[in-house]
This record gives sequence, C-alpha cells and structure tokens, in this order.
Amino acid sequence: MLHHPSQGFLAKSTTCFIAFVFMATSASAAGPFEGFLKKHCVRCHGPQKEEGDIRIDRLSRDFKAGVDSHHWAEALDKVNSGEMPPEDEPQPTQDEIASFVSKLDLLLKEGRAARMAARPVVAHYRLSRKEYQNTVYDLLGVRYDPAKPGELNEDTLWHGYERIGSQLSLSPSHVDRYYRAADIVLDRAFPATSSEARKIRKTAAELRYGGGKSQQEALDRFSIKRPLRYLLFPGRTGNALSSNWFGKDGAGTQRAL
Repeated sequence: MLHHPSQGFLAKSTTCFIAFVFMATSASAAGPFEGFLKKHCVRCHGPQKEEGDIRIDRLSRDFKAGVDSHHWAEALDKVNSGEMPPEDEPQPTQDEIASFVSKLDLLLKEGRAARMAARPVVAHYRLSRKEYQNTVYDLLGVRYDPAKPGELNEDTLWHGYERIGSQLSLSPSHVDRYYRAADIVLDRAFPATSSEARKIRKTAAELRYGGGKSQQEALDRFSIKRPLRYLLFPGRTGNALSSNWFGKDGAGTQRAL
C-alpha cells in the first residue's frame, strides 16, 4: 500500500497542533494563578520587598512535595479574608479572587492527596506495657503491674524507644497474656464477693500517743478526769495558746473564746 507524501505531513501537522493546544491549555490554566501572584503579591513579597520574610516568587510550586504548603495555606486564608492585598494596594476583582482561591485550594488538596497516597502502610499499634498499666488505672482505678514475672511480655526496644508501632509485635502467646491480665484487672475492679467495711474507732490519745497510757497516768496524778487529747506541761507553750487564739477581758486575764 502506497502512502501519499501529503499524508505524513498532515499527520505531523495534526500532532503538532494537538501538542500546541495542550500546551496552550496548560498555560492558560496556570496563567491566572501566576498572573494574580505577579499582579497582587510579588510587589510586597518579592525581590524588592519581603513582607513577613516571605517571597512568593521563591515558594515551591511542587504541591505534591508539600515543602511550602503551610505558606500557601496562609496566603489562601489572607486573600480569601480580604487581608491581602493591603488596602493601599490595587485591589483585585471578586472574580479574580474567586479564581485564585479556587485554583490554590485545588492545588493544595491535590498535593495533600498525593502525599497521603504515597505514604507507607501504617503499622498496627498496640499499647506498651507502661501504657496498658496507666490505661487500666485511669479507667478502672486498678493497680496492675504488667512487668512482674509471668505477666505481659517485655516490649521490644528500637534505639531505646518502646513505643514504635512497627516493633510492638503481637504473638498468640502475647494475646493469651493479655486475656489473663484482663481477668486479673476485672477481678480486682469488680470482686465477686464484696467485703464488709471495717469500722475502727480510735481516740485522739490513741492516734497521737499510741494509746497514751503514760500520758494518762500524768493526768491521774493531777486528778484530771477529762479524756486525754493533748498533754501540755507547765512552762511549755503550744500553738493553740497564741494570743490571737484568745480574747482579753478588762482585767487583762486571758479567757478562751
């Protein structure tokens, strides 16, 4: 089958035309965005002036890498709220603001989605022994020591850290130990037989003097029959006898209030 020379020329022309249209479309898509920056942002955040130590012309346009995403997000908020550009600068129209904000928001979302898709698989994470101990106490008020012999397995360390999810493996034997630990914790939190509360009655002398036998003998020598609370010997002043604890009558003698 013979091909006419004009057919090859036509195919090449068509290919070039399609490529040109694609490049023109891409340029027009990025044009309003960059045009807005040059018209309203670079004057205050460019080579001649760096307000807030930010240069718009130097911010990364690679939104998938997300190097300057926090700066772009701040610029988005300021333009959307009308804080940028300042009042003394030429103001963009509402259509320009809407176009710029929509484009920048789209770029930020696409970059965030690309970074999330490129993340490695998240490893399953379980509580370490210390975290399990603290959680049990916070939830049930039960003190349980998982580091005792026969309790939970020792956590695997990675460079001295014991809370790395990828290193906290969970074997079948470890699961069995968790079940046994849960039984112990629940038995302590909700005992099957409730023990009766014991009532212990002690006097002030028993609490302060461990019975107060010798102190009571001193009171008996002075024929004092009142119950012993605090023994104060003559010549010794206690805090309760400070002047601010008592009032004074007209004769100047102290009396208890």
